Amino acid sequence: MDLRDALMWLLSGGGAGLAAWYIMERVAFLKNIEELEWKRVAAYAIASSIGILAYLLLVTMLYEAAPATWREWVEKLFNVASIAIISSQLKHGFTNLRNKRTLDLTN
Repeated sequence: MDLRDALMWLLSGGGAGLAAWYIMERVAFLKNIEELEWKRVAAYAIASSIGILAYLLLVTMLYEAAPATWREWVEKLFNVASIAIISSQLKHGFTNLRNKRTLDLTN
């Protein structure tokens, strides 16, 4: 895997979402946010930031063509952020919520 492959995985392979989920589970102050809505906002922001940063690196390294207009930039960054957020929520749902349901059933 080279740099382009790694950035593409972060961008479109669910890597940004997986990285955000991992960060949310491992960084104590993020994991311990008590208000669930703020925790969700933090997860969205982290996932979006990772995805957007990966895209900007792809453009900077000339692996991807830069969008020509400001509208194309907005559309592309929105798409990148959406993919990252959805993949982080899928990982959370498949891992954390499944484990919680299993624990609830055993009690």
